[in-house]
Amino acid sequence: MTLGSSLSAFLQSCYISKEKIVTSFHYVDHYYYTRSRQLEINNSGRLNVLVVGSLQRNFYLLESVVSKLENIKFTIIAGNNNLSFLAKYKNIELKGYISEKDLKDEMENADISLNILEDTVGSNVITTSLSMGLAIIVSDVGSIRDYCDESSAIFCRKENQYIEAIELLNNNRELLYFLRLAAIEKSKRLRIDNFYSFINTI
Repeated sequence: MTLGSSLSAFLQSCYISKEKIVTSFHYVDHYYYTRSRQLEINNSGRLNVLVVGSLQRNFYLLESVVSKLENIKFTIIAGNNNLSFLAKYKNIELKGYISEKDLKDEMENADISLNILEDTVGSNVITTSLSMGLAIIVSDVGSIRDYCDESSAIFCRKENQYIEAIELLNNNRELLYFLRLAAIEKSKRLRIDNFYSFINTI
């Protein structure tokens, strides 16, 4: 059993029969990760871009993106990583390890989930962000399209694409709103109940 189609494809490239591979996905505990406030179009407030996760992230590319978007607020949850080199930027709120409750609160107060990835390790950040109604800006790598599509996400590969995606949503708040609504809808397929049902069929 694998988590994600890219690992399944890798195993097949190692001459493991497709029939022996069961592809599953990261799920979301939607009973917990559900918004307490209804989504609204944020027409005038400063955008809050949330960055969560440490595995297979490109923090140096993140720094380059942040440095060019001084009008955007970035909340970066560093966990146990030493990201003190980002503290010099006035548009960054840098936090260390936080509780699950505080993480949910951060997601509720954010607009966008920014994920500059080397690979799709720890896709639970994606699934929880979708369930909390965050528009997804994400690297087009690994199994990411198992979780997102163009209705809820903007896929990027180069620095300028991340910058342009954030600027696009900053300037088009209606598009941002509809991406966020689509994210919640997309997350329904990834709910923990569906994961249990799938496991029980194996």
